Amino acid sequence: AVKWFKDGAEKDIPDALNNLGNMMYMGDGTSQSYEGAVKNYKRAAFLGHIQAIYNLGTCYFNGLGAQQSYEQAVECFQTALNKGYNPALVALGYCYEKGYGVLRDYNKAQDYYQKAVDNGDKDAKKLLKNLLNKKDNVVVIASKNID
Repeated sequence: AVKWFKDGAEKDIPDALNNLGNMMYMGDGTSQSYEGAVKNYKRAAFLGHIQAIYNLGTCYFNGLGAQQSYEQAVECFQTALNKGYNPALVALGYCYEKGYGVLRDYNKAQDYYQKAVDNGDKDAKKLLKNLLNKKDNVVVIASKNID
């Protein structure tokens, strides 16, 4: 499979570039190389591959193969979402919940998680529940400070 993806990558086939990036990221059938993965994701993203844009965002988020940048990660996740890649909903929700690359905003996090839940994402359901519990605790603490 690596040979096919390498051949496709040399021809600038976006799916091949993204898949080769995935294999390099995981060390699946080839030596692990985060830098190589990022190179392939960037080229595929430039060619409009939505999943590659998201994958590039995860590399920026985790600082694997690229300088860690939450801001660039959020930009990638938002671009992927704007192009219809729904897994980016959870990533953006998490960034807004934690304040990674954006100002912390529990309401925006809730909106992203809820949209992901509405799209059938089971992980988002747990994240949403935890966020709602956190928001409730923040309200209780704030009201105690007012009294």
